[in-house]
Amino acid sequence: MSFLLRQIDERGNIDNECAIYHCLADKNEFSALLADSEYIRNCSIDHHLGNAYQFRCCNCKKDDVVFVHTKIGVAKSETQPSGMTIHHVYLGLNSAVWGDYDDRLTMLEL
Repeated sequence: MSFLLRQIDERGNIDNECAIYHCLADKNEFSALLADSEYIRNCSIDHHLGNAYQFRCCNCKKDDVVFVHTKIGVAKSETQPSGMTIHHVYLGLNSAVWGDYDDRLTMLEL
């Protein structure tokens, strides 16, 4: 499985394209997040269930990054696992900025 995401920096500028691959979580569940797009869209998975998805990043060669989806309006501090720091944030297909500025989508490193 290989998914192309657009990486953005902390100021919201598109940095480069980053291929995220080798999903280590449940592939069917992750496919439901992607819908019919190769870009991650907003989804309705409840973050209280502890859903997290592990990937390997081709660009920066980090071995483990964790995709954590949180609901809009929920503070990241309520859902961010202890000891984690922001690794990458990404731009969704609908052009909404998903990242630590609005707590919708974040890439976190272990």
